[in-house]
Formats: sequence, C-alpha cells, structure tokens
Amino acid sequence: MEPNNSEDDAFQLDNITDEDGAGQSFDSILAGDQDVDWFWYRGTDVAFAYVDPTAMADAEMNLRLCVFVSCRVGATPPVDCNNSIDALSPEGLVGCCQTGKEPYVMIDLTCDEGGGDDSADVYMRVDRGQPDRCVHYTLDYHF
Repeated sequence: MEPNNSEDDAFQLDNITDEDGAGQSFDSILAGDQDVDWFWYRGTDVAFAYVDPTAMADAEMNLRLCVFVSCRVGATPPVDCNNSIDALSPEGLVGCCQTGKEPYVMIDLTCDEGGGDDSADVYMRVDRGQPDRCVHYTLDYHF
C-alpha cells in the first residue's frame, strides 16, 4: 500500500504562491481501480495576484481528478465548479472533480473573512483508474 492513499496521508508538495504562473508538474501512476493518490500543497496569496487553484492530469486512460480547498484564514465558502462536479473530500473540504484522459479542475477561490488573504491548503486526489492496469499520469497544478 502506498503512503498517500488517504487525505490524512497526502503527499506534501512544495508550497507555491498565486504569482507562480508556471506552477508545478510531476508524474505518477495509479495501480488499478482501487488505488487512490492524494497530494497537497500550501498556496500563499500575494498582493495583486489572482487565486485560482487549478490542476490538470494527462493520462493514458480515464481517471478522476479532484481538487479540494481549505482557506488558511477565515471560512472556506462554497466553490463554483466550472466544467466539473461539486464534491466533498472525506474530511469535508469543498472541491470539484472531473473524469477523463485529460481532466481539468479550476476553482475561483475567495476566502471569507480573510481580509483579502486567500491563502489556502489545496488537496488533489487522483483515483478511479482501470481494473488490473497501471495508469501513468502527469499532474500539472498551480495556485
């Protein structure tokens, strides 16, 4: 069993800011239809930059990509899921999911009571691979 099969055991990625236009990218594998990969990073809001936690997977076969957010300051409001489906994480974080070979999830995030600080912890889940198949994927993300 991999160490990142649950939200509590999500693999921590490097922290990024919302002025980091390039974001980050990495490769991974879903091993069968029961495998789940969780990742998280801390996104920091800097002045005059736009917060839109986004992730896109590029895979050989269909899989599901979900992005969940938790504001660092103030309450996390409901989010609008453009071209994706509203979802809650096992721990109750709000987010969005999309399924396909190239699922794309973007959240337009404005934290309540943050005084303009939209910094957030962002969790990404990749699951619903193929039975008895390993599915290679590349995950691109930015804050």
